[in-house]
Amino acid sequence: MATTMGVGQTFNAVVSWVDASGNPAQVDGPTTWASSDPTTVSVTADGTDSTKSSGTGLVVGTAQITASVDADLGSGVRTITAMGDITVIAGEAVAGTITFTVNPPSP
Repeated sequence: MATTMGVGQTFNAVVSWVDASGNPAQVDGPTTWASSDPTTVSVTADGTDSTKSSGTGLVVGTAQITASVDADLGSGVRTITAMGDITVIAGEAVAGTITFTVNPPSP
């Protein structure tokens, strides 16, 4: 999944862990969220439900957001990861600037 947002905009994200048939699946422990470039896009897990997160587009660029979890349902660790890309753009126009150039008088 990919999305585009402006600098300063925020997002909310939710990950759903599913089995091979697409049905809801159990996992071991909380989901961990990360940004491949936290200087471009920040991401923070929700304090009460780790399958949810929020973040902000900080500067123009692209970052990959990942959600990872242990899925072995036992004493070992088998990490699975879901990912999505966010492209941060300058944002929509909110004002205009007019530049004038004064030409010298004609001879």
